[in-house]
Amino acid sequence: MATSIHAAIERHRRTAVVFEAVIDEVRELEDSILPGRRTSIAMEPSREDDLEINPDDDPRWQDHCKRYQVTITELDSAAYGLCKVQLSSMAGVVELCEYVTSREEWELPDDFHIAFVASLPDMLLGLATAA
Repeated sequence: MATSIHAAIERHRRTAVVFEAVIDEVRELEDSILPGRRTSIAMEPSREDDLEINPDDDPRWQDHCKRYQVTITELDSAAYGLCKVQLSSMAGVVELCEYVTSREEWELPDDFHIAFVASLPDMLLGLATAA
């Protein structure tokens, strides 16, 4: 069963808010943890090998890196979920396109726009059956 456009948009909005909070946490942690105790890095979603946790880092920094990894993965999943909705009206097409094009760069994976355009034919199948 296809996800509704409104559910997909709302899921993406919610995960973007959570991710933004994780990013905001970095500033606070950088102010309270010495640079030598925050060397761990979380870079890419869903790639355990890109999560480099230094056991000598402050535990708060280690936890933050793990949360970052989880939330960026969830945000990317929610973004790709926008490519799986079944559109049933031109108003839905417009709403989805307006939503996607109004996102900040950090809210979407690097290859999102390619995936979105590639998924349009499947998403638009609902228009023919709804008519």
